[in-house]
Amino acid sequence: MPHSDLNISRADLLKAAAALAIENFEVHTPPPNMLGAGIVLAAYRPGDGEGFMLSAAEVRLVAQHGIAALDPHNQGDDVPRWQRPDAKNRERAYVEAALARAIAEVSTAPVGNRNNVLARAAYGLGRLEALGLDLEKALQELIQAAAAAGLEVREAETTARRALAKGALNPLELPDREPQKSQRGQWHKKSGWEVE
Repeated sequence: MPHSDLNISRADLLKAAAALAIENFEVHTPPPNMLGAGIVLAAYRPGDGEGFMLSAAEVRLVAQHGIAALDPHNQGDDVPRWQRPDAKNRERAYVEAALARAIAEVSTAPVGNRNNVLARAAYGLGRLEALGLDLEKALQELIQAAAAAGLEVREAETTARRALAKGALNPLELPDREPQKSQRGQWHKKSGWEVE
């Protein structure tokens, strides 16, 4: 059943997209089935892996108050929600960010590489089943994103279904929030803790 709260002005969409872009988020229109679930914008920030799937109400909040309305505990740092020590539901935040990233990558995949991008994204999402990702829902969203990129629906479904299943066989554990203090080394934002 389609979600009823999709009423949003173009001005609010543009303001929200601009506010997210200022914070280095890539903003994408979600596939049609996500619109049916009430998601009107997908935002992903490649620099730190943060991502949001935004409803119309959340888009209006961002348009009026900026990203702080979605992430009031952010003190101006670049630490994604799922890595913060005070995060309430780290798994959900991590899965949400990964799904936003996968949709962005698949829906904008270049011709000649679309199937590879889809397979890589689906495998990565399959690994998140243990963290609460609904694989059937992810499959449908990936198919829609791949179709938006120009892949045949049947080909997209076959590729995504196989890659999700393979990924589910190799579950991902959520990384530690902070590096272990007993180790010597340096914390690298992109690669994590590197021991000396």
